[in-house]
Amino acid sequence: MNRVYESGAAKKRKAKEEQKKIDKLPKSTGFLKQDDITSKNDETPKGTADLQENVIQNESVDLNPSEQSELSVATQVLINHRTEEEAALRSTSEKIESYSNDIALWGEINEKLRLYWLQKNPGLCSNKDKDFSKSARIYQEGDKQKVRTLNKSLFQLKLQNNEIVEREWLSYSPSTGRIYCFVCRLFSSEKDQFTFYGFNDWKHPERITEHEQSKAHKQTLTIYSKRRRETGSLENALTIQQKNEKNYWIQVLRRITDTIKFLASRGLAFRGENERFGSSQNGNYLGILELLSEYDPFLKEHINTYGNKGHGVTSYLSANICEEFIGLMGEKVLACIISELKKAKYYSFSVDSTPDITHLDQLTFTVRYVTDQGPIERFLMFVPIEGLQTRIREINKYADYIPCAGHSLNLVGVKAAECVNAVVKNEKKSR
Repeated sequence: MNRVYESGAAKKRKAKEEQKKIDKLPKSTGFLKQDDITSKNDETPKGTADLQENVIQNESVDLNPSEQSELSVATQVLINHRTEEEAALRSTSEKIESYSNDIALWGEINEKLRLYWLQKNPGLCSNKDKDFSKSARIYQEGDKQKVRTLNKSLFQLKLQNNEIVEREWLSYSPSTGRIYCFVCRLFSSEKDQFTFYGFNDWKHPERITEHEQSKAHKQTLTIYSKRRRETGSLENALTIQQKNEKNYWIQVLRRITDTIKFLASRGLAFRGENERFGSSQNGNYLGILELLSEYDPFLKEHINTYGNKGHGVTSYLSANICEEFIGLMGEKVLACIISELKKAKYYSFSVDSTPDITHLDQLTFTVRYVTDQGPIERFLMFVPIEGLQTRIREINKYADYIPCAGHSLNLVGVKAAECVNAVVKNEKKSR
């Protein structure tokens, strides 16, 4: 079979048509500024430049269709690569500008910088945990020279009630060894030690308090607080969310503790046969909460949302949390009794045993003392009786236990009298 070859003119014509298609493609330089084009051209690898030159001079090259097709694919790959590279450069230039945590390196204070730090925690540039060696200054004190540096205690303020609070506005510059006022640096137009030059007179730290109490500082602090609220930073939103959640659970605990105090102060049982809302056998604790929820929409919503959820869901409605609150309240009551005993100075103990509902003997401790309101008797605790008779028999097997005859006779008389209906009726009438 005879093979037909295209003429040189036909090949050139096809090459021109292919070149026209390439020329219609978007140029990669269209995505860059002139300066970027110049810098990128300087950095273009030699192989890439040669390939581009061959594409431009394609009209004078005599190529067969397969070679022309391969060249077209290679050119398209090159263009795609350059386009992706230019997109990456644009993405880098569009990133949000960040500022140094060193307050002395901020340079010109503009609105962009203010907006940046309004959305950040001022503690990020406090640098109170940095090395303060660069803040060292030599002072001549008499015949001696003394080196003083920034003290970390200056970042805290002691109030008149002895409460310690953080000076969040105070920022240390590791580059200059000086401290600045964060809010005044951002919003004050004055140039003083705390706003522009930096403070490092460690011999007179009282000037920090003077600046803190100055009118200018208070004004800039007001501006900062207002702008921070208006900015609506993520940190503020999280703080508000945390505060709302905290208030929610406080309201829940108030209702629960009031119910526990009511039952405990009247000696009523807490638990029932089950711990499910809606059951008639769920006991006094859950029953009272259900009753309150009929008139308290907040509690009703909480029970509907968290009630009967089982383990793993925080609700503060379970028996475990109830017992924990009873224990905490008991500790608080005991602390109050001990405080009253110390104030009264004189008191007496009464120790006796009494059986509980399971017929287990327990030793009871009660204390009596006198306050301004008169004599008071308080119960302190139960102590289980381990069995003194058994312990004595372990030491001496010949020791015999003889109960108190008078006590026994008294108990017999009481039980015998209770069997007579007339005696019981007269006792009730006398009451």
